[in-house]
Amino acid sequence: MARKMGFYGIIAYILYGFAVYWYLFYFADTNLPFEYEGSRADPATFMNGRELMLTEEYSKIRNLLFFLSTPFEWLFYFLILLLGLSKAFKKWAEDTSKNKYGQTAIYMIWLSFFAFIATFPLSYISYTLSKTYNISTQTFTSWMKDELIDFWINYAMMFVIVVVLYWLINKFKRFWWLFAWLLSVPFTLFIMFLQPVVIDPLYNDFYPLKNKELETKILDLAGQANIPAQHVFEVNMAEKTNALNAYVTGIGSNSRIVLWDTTLNRLSDDQILFIMAHEMA
Repeated sequence: MARKMGFYGIIAYILYGFAVYWYLFYFADTNLPFEYEGSRADPATFMNGRELMLTEEYSKIRNLLFFLSTPFEWLFYFLILLLGLSKAFKKWAEDTSKNKYGQTAIYMIWLSFFAFIATFPLSYISYTLSKTYNISTQTFTSWMKDELIDFWINYAMMFVIVVVLYWLINKFKRFWWLFAWLLSVPFTLFIMFLQPVVIDPLYNDFYPLKNKELETKILDLAGQANIPAQHVFEVNMAEKTNALNAYVTGIGSNSRIVLWDTTLNRLSDDQILFIMAHEMA
């Protein structure tokens, strides 16, 4: 019965994948609305025919990978339960540690490791796709380092969440879900507070913006949007990507305005202010 259900799950995922592929590559209308043709919003006004073709092609493949990835994770966890691997992880944890927190940590490391291995091919395809279309400039070693950082951050967060959920279930058997929901709000805010100063620096190096005149203009704009940022930071992304980006992150005293160096190197101050106005809104 379990094998049959697993087989049906795999077939359903394959059919879903074909349906998404068919829609994106043969059915979806990617034409620009008539009223925007020839305007500044029309890519044809600043891109040649080959660039337009490559952009559309890249977008379709990226969207396909996006819509395949989450259902693939669902299928993976479904098969983990169905094929008895979850029981095996539990047994390994119980054989290794007598402490319940230790058992939880060991169970989750096995589950996270298998999930990492299962989803690695899709992640690698996404990486090579960005390299092929000259979006990414990141070396494999650097990319793999980021993947491993992702792994440990996600593992640590999930461990905390699972431990708290188990405690709530044992303490409040009837209304544990309500307390879990109530705790999710401060937990999310806490992570948002930590991210700019603890998590993000694990991936990249951040520096105060060297262009102080531009910083003053951006902070004036931030003040109008009630964003309590005191400084603007730039981050070295040229060694990882050719893409342009700017963003606002964090909350409270850890609010940060960040510009990629690729954006600073390729856009004028007015263009950067336009992007920042969009991000702040």
